[in-house]
Amino acid sequence: NQLQVILRAVDGVVQVTSLTGDLLGGKLDLKATFNGQHNTASLNTAGGLTGMNLATALAAMESEPLLSGSADLDWTLNSKGRTTNELIGALQGPIKLRTEQVVLQDMSVEHMLCQAVALVNQQGLSSQFPVDTSFQALGAKLKLHDGKVHLQPLNGELQHISLTGTGALDLLSQDFKT
Repeated sequence: NQLQVILRAVDGVVQVTSLTGDLLGGKLDLKATFNGQHNTASLNTAGGLTGMNLATALAAMESEPLLSGSADLDWTLNSKGRTTNELIGALQGPIKLRTEQVVLQDMSVEHMLCQAVALVNQQGLSSQFPVDTSFQALGAKLKLHDGKVHLQPLNGELQHISLTGTGALDLLSQDFKT
């Protein structure tokens, strides 16, 4: 919604000097240049999305809205390739993800972790846990290269637990390993 774009297309070069609008409950602001003059095209883009509604974003991807809260993204990406798949596979650059008030619906990470510890110690659980997981902080630094989005790392903070992890999403096959 409220899309505004300033662009110029001349001789196979599309330069977007400003693209702004409302996207997934947040504010989008980006710049990009696509140069298709030669056999190998190039793409450079930088921008951000602030205040994106996580439940809306998941619904738009036809996923169950298991998360609520908001997220901010910032990126600086570039690529070169002769086909769409080559451009996607050659994407490089950082993406930063920050979130606020994230709640994982119908899943208690604290319960699962404490249950695993209790099982190892051959003890029962002595506490009740909330049904949802409310993160005090959740963010990630992502790096695109080699056709993958690498989590470097994913960090989460709960009231009594810190979580960290790494992983990779293959952009072409959509395989995700973490």
